[in-house]
Amino acid sequence: MKSEQKKIADERIRILFREAEKALKENKKMRSRRYVQMARKVSTKYQIPLRHLKRKFCKKCSIFFIPGKTLRVRTRKKDCRVIYTCMECGTIQRYRYVKEKKKI
Repeated sequence: MKSEQKKIADERIRILFREAEKALKENKKMRSRRYVQMARKVSTKYQIPLRHLKRKFCKKCSIFFIPGKTLRVRTRKKDCRVIYTCMECGTIQRYRYVKEKKKI
C-alpha cells in the first residue's frame, strides 16, 4: 500500500515538474512557480527525495530554472564550482564538480 502511494506520488512530482517547465516556456511564471511548490509539498508529504530534480528550481522563490531565462550559470575553475544565480530573486547556489583526470 505505502509503496504504491509512493510510486503515484513520484509520478505526480515528475508530471508537475514537466508542467512547470511547459508553463514557464509559455511565460506563465506564477503557474510554473505553483507547480514547483505543489511538487515540493508532495515530496515532503510522502518523504520522496528530489535527488535529480533539486537543481532544477530555486529553493527560495520556487521558480523553475531555464538557463538564460530564469537562471545564470557560471563556472569557477580555481575552486571547481558551478554557480547558479536565480534571475528572479537573486539567490546564489554553489555546487562542486570534479575535474576529469587526463589519461596518459
